Amino acid sequence: MSDIQTPAEPPAGWYPDPWRWGGHRWWNGTAWSASFVNTAEVDFDDSTAPRVAPGSVNSLAIVALVLGFVPYHGAVSLVVGPFALREIARNRQRGRLPTIVGMTFGGLWLLAFLAAVVRIVTTG
Repeated sequence: MSDIQTPAEPPAGWYPDPWRWGGHRWWNGTAWSASFVNTAEVDFDDSTAPRVAPGSVNSLAIVALVLGFVPYHGAVSLVVGPFALREIARNRQRGRLPTIVGMTFGGLWLLAFLAAVVRIVTTG
């Protein structure tokens, strides 16, 4: 048996819509529903609201991963990566490993680029 505990899902309720600005969507306790309400029509308490579906893959994690493999643009993953990691932790999302892999390869591309610049400058 495993002693690993998964975080509890937020309770069912109306929360800020993770995909559409200006409204609230019903969270049924496990997934977002199609029910949407304009925020101006109803007063909501946003203090405990999940911003995205817990367990979903963070989109910035995918961006960091892809940029990490693009020559001469990989260093951008070193900028995007920390934001992705913060959002992953805050919203209990997945994507930590792809973010770290992207940042690692982005750092390697940056080092290769800097080594090439140093070699060009020193050889003349």
